[in-house]
Amino acid sequence: MKVHSCLAAASLLSLGLSLQASARDVTIVVGDDSHAEVGSTEPDIILDPISGHEDSGHGSPGVLLPEHGRTYLIVSAFSGKCLDVKDHSFNHGALVQQWECHGGGNQQFKLESAYKFGWKVTPAESGIQLRLAHSSRNNGVSLVQSNYVDDQAHNGYFHFIPTARPGVFTIYTQQPYNNKCLDIDGPSQHNGAYLHQWDCYSNYSSQEWILIQK
Repeated sequence: MKVHSCLAAASLLSLGLSLQASARDVTIVVGDDSHAEVGSTEPDIILDPISGHEDSGHGSPGVLLPEHGRTYLIVSAFSGKCLDVKDHSFNHGALVQQWECHGGGNQQFKLESAYKFGWKVTPAESGIQLRLAHSSRNNGVSLVQSNYVDDQAHNGYFHFIPTARPGVFTIYTQQPYNNKCLDIDGPSQHNGAYLHQWDCYSNYSSQEWILIQK
């Protein structure tokens, strides 16, 4: 059973080296003084990424649309953590996890447009493109970096679909009609939780992502 936690905003400071995520039912500050607060059911409030005050603008420190050839941190709107190639690996098949944002090369991803096929996503550090393990269309299949090419399955192409909140995306794996989205296992807010694909659900913040340009 997937558990839905509604996140109001994620704020990235100091070029990705410090991240704060705020929610009404879950509040997390990533850094030396992490804490969580549960119990409120008040409506979402979006915070300005610099001041920390309520923002009447688009409410996300991220870009409104990805650009070809740019490098981004990909930040979870659920946990406030970044996509991260585990152990800075250069190996084929290395898993992708979420980790506290530090802006290192294993958390920087180059996006390249493949037009109707979507976007190729490549870690800046390893240069090995992100794909789904075994080109599977099943729930729970891990996100990995891999040199294996399966053009027939369109594995390794991702679609960044804007949500109702500007600057926040769901990321469809393979083709949108596959109805699978990039999702956090659990879903968990802890370091080391792996990324996988799962059935897409609207307004599930564990399937919502913010792109911070590097």
